[in-house]
Amino acid sequence: MKTALNLLFFALFTTMVFAQENLNNQTKLVGQVILPNGNASLNKTQVSKQISHYTLVFNNQMERSKSDVRKVDFELTKAQFDAFFDQIKQLFKTGNNSEYTFGNGLRVQLTILTPTDVELMFINNDLPQGAFSISATGLHLLFGKAWNKNTWKTFINS
Repeated sequence: MKTALNLLFFALFTTMVFAQENLNNQTKLVGQVILPNGNASLNKTQVSKQISHYTLVFNNQMERSKSDVRKVDFELTKAQFDAFFDQIKQLFKTGNNSEYTFGNGLRVQLTILTPTDVELMFINNDLPQGAFSISATGLHLLFGKAWNKNTWKTFINS
């Protein structure tokens, strides 16, 4: 009887572990925004304890067509994801264009368009993959970060 209970416990534990692993591999929406000419959404799938796979789907504003939808995939750690967000956020504050490199030939050029909008142009192996512009509010929503207008004003003015 004791052996049967041990086997039952082991089977239940194993099932719970595999179920948890499957939950971790599910794709989750990080955020989405409506753009001037379409929309953008960012999804995340946990690859390992440290690394997440992100898929960014957006309407390519280089072509100004709602039917030109682009998809960009990249993998980042939580720290890299936050650093990427912070680099875009800094652009609003400094006005200095910059670039973020993901690896595997993928990079994004970050360009300030106006004090309230930045452009993200994705380039893979030196070939433009598409671009879209986004506001500070939209950036926070896309990256799943809390938006607070007063906190933002303090950040910009500091």
